[in-house]
Amino acid sequence: MRTAVLIFALCAIGCTHAIEVKNRNQYSLHATAPRSLTFSMQLPVGDETARPLGDATKDGLAAQSSVSRVTMVQESPPDFTPDYVVSLQARTEFTGSGWNYLVSFPGFLIFTHAWNGYAYGGARTTTEIQLHRPGVAEAVGARTVETDWDFRHCDFGRGAWTSSGWYTPGYGGLNLVIGFFMIQYDTDATEPLMAAVHRPYGEYIANNIVELASSAEPKAAPPAPMPSDSAPSDSPPPAPAPSAAAPAPPPPAPPSPPPQ
Repeated sequence: MRTAVLIFALCAIGCTHAIEVKNRNQYSLHATAPRSLTFSMQLPVGDETARPLGDATKDGLAAQSSVSRVTMVQESPPDFTPDYVVSLQARTEFTGSGWNYLVSFPGFLIFTHAWNGYAYGGARTTTEIQLHRPGVAEAVGARTVETDWDFRHCDFGRGAWTSSGWYTPGYGGLNLVIGFFMIQYDTDATEPLMAAVHRPYGEYIANNIVELASSAEPKAAPPAPMPSDSAPSDSPPPAPAPSAAAPAPPPPAPPSPPPQ
């Protein structure tokens, strides 16, 4: 019995795969604003991923070169009036993968779940952004941003069940059944995934917000044209002065005498 417990523990500990996001650097945007901006963020709404993604966005804004200050609405001091109030709605859809059955069987024979991890169909987050002027209900800018993370993961629980093919009767036959349960998404992967995408997601959404704010900034009036010396005048041009080199006209001839 003690030997079986020891084998179980060793297999479980050695058969996990830390979160690995394959497309971590896929989403990038570098936006700038014509002036330094300040923001206040409302608490994000959505599903269980909304709050950690909202925290990531706040950190992304704080690190943005065109942002001088960002706070949460409920934490803002009374004398702070931001340029814009940010509202976020974030919802994430997680999907499993049929390939995970093969990871469990016959993949357990070469510990595929440890060196590859379970692959999932993705974590697609739909983030709706709205910008408001303080005290104004109508939004001055809105945008919907899609991000889809491709990741691998295997925690202690899945690793232990998958590795059981090595120490249960039937020469791994139990994994023929276990594999069906591994196809679906593992909710235990959500928290480490949110930690892994905290920075890339936060920076990407923050730059989208700055880009929206830049579009909402009032445009400066173009400078007035400089007066030109060659501009036409309403008065007629002066008559040209006579040339000094021109000869004077001859005097008129004297009248002829009357005939005799």
